[in-house]
Amino acid sequence: MQEIKAFNEQRAEIYWWLSSLFAAELTDDELNKYHSLKFALSYLA
Repeated sequence: MQEIKAFNEQRAEIYWWLSSLFAAELTDDELNKYHSLKFALSYLA
């Protein structure tokens, strides 16, 4: 059971590290565009 737990913890660390490679903070302008109605409607079309 300890082996499975250690494996899962290591896997979680790898996933976290990989996701941090592609993560970037959004600027206020990007957030405003994301929350805009025009942006939301573009996905409905």
